Amino acid sequence: MTAVYGLPHCARALCTQDGEKERIRFFAGTCSLRDDNELHLVEAKVEDNISSLDCIYIFSHPNEIWSISSCPSNSKIVGTIHKGTESSAGRAATIWRMEDGTLESGFTIAGDGEGGARKQEVRKLLWDPANSKPELLLALHRDAVGVWDTEVGSNVGGKLTAKLDLGMNECAEGAWNPHFGDEIATTYYRNVYFWDIRTMKEKGSIPGAHAMSIRNLCFNNNKPYVLSTCGDDSLVKFWDYRHLQKPLCHYQAHHHWIWNVRLHSCLDQLVLTSGTDGHVKLWNVNVSPMSSGQERRGKEPARSQQHMNLVKTYEDHEDSVYGLCWTSSTDVDTWTFAS
Repeated sequence: MTAVYGLPHCARALCTQDGEKERIRFFAGTCSLRDDNELHLVEAKVEDNISSLDCIYIFSHPNEIWSISSCPSNSKIVGTIHKGTESSAGRAATIWRMEDGTLESGFTIAGDGEGGARKQEVRKLLWDPANSKPELLLALHRDAVGVWDTEVGSNVGGKLTAKLDLGMNECAEGAWNPHFGDEIATTYYRNVYFWDIRTMKEKGSIPGAHAMSIRNLCFNNNKPYVLSTCGDDSLVKFWDYRHLQKPLCHYQAHHHWIWNVRLHSCLDQLVLTSGTDGHVKLWNVNVSPMSSGQERRGKEPARSQQHMNLVKTYEDHEDSVYGLCWTSSTDVDTWTFAS
């Protein structure tokens, strides 16, 4: 069953309300360069076999919204990436608290600095998947990763405690490893880099992971060492990041650029992809990392054991699909996603 919710302007930012476990809710943000922008909180419901998307709140938001990140430990806290100050062409990030139908600004992570607005702009916000105390937040800038200790209770605040300099390896995308909390992965152009945010050093890389720019990457929540990537070469690739010479497998999932690959948090065989062909695709995937025996023998997993079968193609969109996410409320419903 499919339900449709209309936004007043074009939108490309979408995420699940991560801290909400009893209801299926999503954030969607508009991205208009001329009109006033809004952050919408919507709830998915199914009654009498009829699905619907109901508006819970509409928040006025300054400037266009490029990315949304919901706090996993407090459903009232959400971060957005948006255009910075009027004197800056770069993007900044703000951590907000929702209160009585309004957005209260907690603190802002500036997108400008000594290196110039474009060099310092914020690309993505990553909340600690381990729900650490204090809540850790990573701000992925174009040239660095900022580590923030945040307060996300009745008062919202943040303190920059460390900074990882990426050097020449600029950041375009990133993901936090749910199995090893000190490790993150970032992308730049065709390459993937692994970093230790405790030692602030690079741990490894996959040069030329894709033939064209990488748009997204995602760790498998249930299978350690498995990472998926997608990009402008129309391919989805799965990696065992202990063995970076070649992917476990790869598939042409779309006929144009792929902007998202999303692995289900509980049912890791379910994978969503979306791209500029306007399609969302649901896949049944069986990909496993190398076993210890295969590692000792230097043997790769049999190709017949790895598969990515198309379950369904959703053609409800009329244009490119830049936002895609599974619900975090898996105790309520395992199968719901938004795009």
